[in-house]
Amino acid sequence: GTQPLAGRVAVTAYDDAFRPVFSGEKPLAIPAGPSVASAEVGRYAIPAEYRDRVLFLIVELKDPGGKLLSRSAYWPRVLTKLDDPTF
Repeated sequence: GTQPLAGRVAVTAYDDAFRPVFSGEKPLAIPAGPSVASAEVGRYAIPAEYRDRVLFLIVELKDPGGKLLSRSAYWPRVLTKLDDPTF
């Protein structure tokens, strides 16, 4: 079976020019076995003028020694259409 894991989760957000606009990191304990874990590493308020653009999010899980265990990338779009309730 899977062993419990103590490590750190790090999140970095980049704008569409690949400039870092947010980063956060915190300890995370993942229990043994299949699981889904969540952790809040901070909040980033998207500027009102940042419309019809993309943000890039890099999420990393590291072991206690800093070794990279997992990395995921996400690219949510900030659309003006989302202000339309019928959309």
